[in-house]
Amino acid sequence: MPGGASKSSGPSLVRSHLLQVQQVRIFMRHLHGRAALAAAALSGDQGPLLRAAGRDAQVLWREKVPWARALSQLLQAGTAAGGGSKEKVPELLREAAARCDAADMHLFAVAARRCLGQWLGHEEGRTLRACAEEWMAGQQVVRPDRMEALLAPLGLRLPERLTLTIS
Repeated sequence: MPGGASKSSGPSLVRSHLLQVQQVRIFMRHLHGRAALAAAALSGDQGPLLRAAGRDAQVLWREKVPWARALSQLLQAGTAAGGGSKEKVPELLREAAARCDAADMHLFAVAARRCLGQWLGHEEGRTLRACAEEWMAGQQVVRPDRMEALLAPLGLRLPERLTLTIS
């Protein structure tokens, strides 16, 4: 399909030619990958969803712009966490955070570090989480766990569900 679109992009999006715009193409590919990782957290059969996120990561990497490669590494960390490469997760998250910072995508970088903190768990992990949560609080982020799940999902777990009451 044109512009690196997949069949799942939908015919309307392809016909609109919006995917010819690199920024839109990158946003949509990353959104697709994040959705696949989030769905994998709820799926009994994670394989197809993790493979989809992995393909999205590869497509993002081929865009050859720094911010797309940063997003690619976030997806790679998610697929590694859900697949058989759990030992690669810390390095991928560290690299993704550094790339996000270099691309001035600081919220993504902090989300990656908070995610890394949860992954590591020990003293270094607690420090990373505390620093990330302090930074997020300064940016008026009320739920750092939800921001992390949105920007740096590992495909393993989701924060507890919101209960929405409509009066």
